[in-house]
Amino acid sequence: MKYLLLFGGLLLAFFGFSFLVKFIKLRLISVKTVGKVVDNRHMEATAKMPSGWAAVAEYEAAGQRVRGVAALPMAQKYAKGYNIDLLWNKANPKSFVPVAFTRAMLIYSLIFPVGMALAIWGITMFF
Repeated sequence: MKYLLLFGGLLLAFFGFSFLVKFIKLRLISVKTVGKVVDNRHMEATAKMPSGWAAVAEYEAAGQRVRGVAALPMAQKYAKGYNIDLLWNKANPKSFVPVAFTRAMLIYSLIFPVGMALAIWGITMFF
């Protein structure tokens, strides 16, 4: 039981920490704005990403009007004309991520303290 708690907790902590790092990195390289969905594109699955729908939105980025495509596929389509909160990439203004996706990343990062607590509990069982 103590090995399960220790190694299971460390595994959960690792995954939670990776989501936390991705969330922080995304927030540091992005600017928040509001855009309007003008279309949806179907994205085929790759080695790094599953298939899904990518919203095409128009928004203000770096002082100009930009039409960008979501960098990550979503399970559902956004309705055309829908106002979407998004984070556009400072290095590539035509690439954005919906803010709703970053909220999910933050929630998944809560696995980190849970995993650490389980790992500490597992360590205490050795003594």
